[in-house]
Amino acid sequence: MSLTTATETRRHREIQKNIVLLFSVPLCLCGVFKKGGVMKKLLAVCALLMLVSCTSAIQDATLPTPDQSPQENEAPTSPTHPADAAIPLGNKAIIAATNWTDPVGSLASIDIVSGYTPATALVSTDGSDVVLQSFFGKIYVINRFGADTIQVINPADYSIVADYSVGGGSNPQDIWAVSEEKAYVSRLDAQNDANTTDDILITNPLTGEHLGSIDFKSYMYEDGDKLSRAGQMIAVDKKLFVCLQDLPTNLLDKANTNGKIGVIDMETDEILGVINLSGRNPADITYSPLTKLIYVSNSGVFDNFMTDVTDPYGGIETIDPETLESKGIVVDDVDLGGYTQAIRLASDTLGYVIIGGLKIASFNPASYDVINNAFYTSLGFYLPDFSLDNSGNVYVAETAAGNTGVIIVDENRATVAGPIPVGAPPSSITFVGYEED
Repeated sequence: MSLTTATETRRHREIQKNIVLLFSVPLCLCGVFKKGGVMKKLLAVCALLMLVSCTSAIQDATLPTPDQSPQENEAPTSPTHPADAAIPLGNKAIIAATNWTDPVGSLASIDIVSGYTPATALVSTDGSDVVLQSFFGKIYVINRFGADTIQVINPADYSIVADYSVGGGSNPQDIWAVSEEKAYVSRLDAQNDANTTDDILITNPLTGEHLGSIDFKSYMYEDGDKLSRAGQMIAVDKKLFVCLQDLPTNLLDKANTNGKIGVIDMETDEILGVINLSGRNPADITYSPLTKLIYVSNSGVFDNFMTDVTDPYGGIETIDPETLESKGIVVDDVDLGGYTQAIRLASDTLGYVIIGGLKIASFNPASYDVINNAFYTSLGFYLPDFSLDNSGNVYVAETAAGNTGVIIVDENRATVAGPIPVGAPPSSITFVGYEED
């Protein structure tokens, strides 16, 4: 889950001046690209995911007739965690291992069944700003800022099934595969693509064949920019929900409007509406089949790489996927103890969210109570990602020097395993290889 940057030289220079501070902002907004030993574009939009203002309303939403079948609200994808539709089930954890200043990274695996045995350097990635997804038994490597490609990996032998561009300079953020023939790709900097500036590409996920595109820019704030800044996605029933940050061209400027969630009918590929959020900077999104709610992590507003958690714009917001109505921010970032990033749900009464880039807090997704705002604390400078297995164990991508690797803890904060070395520091985690009993 990550954002990137636009291309103005002035912005790059400002970011490089503040590199230490940049590492303390949500990394889901950052990208690193190094060439010839010189870092040319640094985590530019790190400040970007942290800038957007919001309200609770729906713009031009045409509500579909609810499907009353037993499968209502189930995401039409491969098997996922019973409490979190964004987490695939699997017997292997797949980890992106990257130093963000290197030109490329690699994939590693951890065998969950046989004592958390790791295997490293399984395949190289196209870039080092990498996010992983898994659908239908395949691994999808989203090579973001500076690479703009998607690699499809067969976990049986880690061969590359496909490697295709999704638009030069477009900075892809996420992929959601509806089937083995159709997927959606969100692009933060779609305006840079010479072929199409639409925010969402529709592709064949296994070949990269272009099937269409969808654009939300007409729904964005009339500020002279009208850039959607599409990010993370989640599917609920036949609808796809897309984080739209609606950030200005200059990613160092504070957000000047609310964050939004775009809604797509995945059968017709038509836009059903755009939901106005109460929070700013939607950094992550997921859905719980147990509570039947969508959860949006709003990072809030950043000013000079700092955020004020006492303002009303940061925290966890919920959405009813049937009515397309936001319930507002239900868990405030001031109670969590910092700006929010990646969010994961373990059950209807236990969820986790990265706080301030350094901690993981636990909360109750049903009552919205904060359980522990320091469930896990990193000794390093940044936590890029974490995930959950089907047993409820938390897999933490720990980058702290001397403690680098994947650390697995249970819901009682006891260490199950780790740090498990995966080569370079871990930056993204997914699961693959699900086998039904």
